[in-house]
Amino acid sequence: MIDRRTEIIDIFLHGKILRISALWENWAITRISLELAEHLEHSGFSPLAEQLDELLSNRIKQADLPFVIKGTPFQHSVWNYVSEIPYGEVRTYGQLAEAIGCGAPIAVGQALKANRLPILIPCHRVVGKGGQLTGFSAGLEIKELLLEHEKGLPIRWDYRAPLVL
Repeated sequence: MIDRRTEIIDIFLHGKILRISALWENWAITRISLELAEHLEHSGFSPLAEQLDELLSNRIKQADLPFVIKGTPFQHSVWNYVSEIPYGEVRTYGQLAEAIGCGAPIAVGQALKANRLPILIPCHRVVGKGGQLTGFSAGLEIKELLLEHEKGLPIRWDYRAPLVL
């Protein structure tokens, strides 16, 4: 039997509320969803919230949390490369394609579309040619919010206790 639970964390970022929902299956995170919320809800703290605070404050480069992400060897090569993009920097789909030797920016985009762990695998740091904001599973408004935040603007954290599905 798989033990599933969802943990929800609300973050106040630059006048907006970003809701981060993490699906845990047994011992590992298997999916993260991002959405803008209308109301900030508060109660509790968790290891995930602490790690996200560290990541989004650029105090750590990668989370030290167990996660599982299934994908092809090509998808994993894209995700590994994206995980190495420094905080506050961006790369284009073309640069990623060239770096991993695939030559097809659209294939990189498809691999990033399959990323079920945004923020942990920071696909928001990948932009279109000329810096154009394109493609992000949570929407371009959230992508822009995360990129603007990484330019050095402060955040305020609030947390919601884990919910059991």
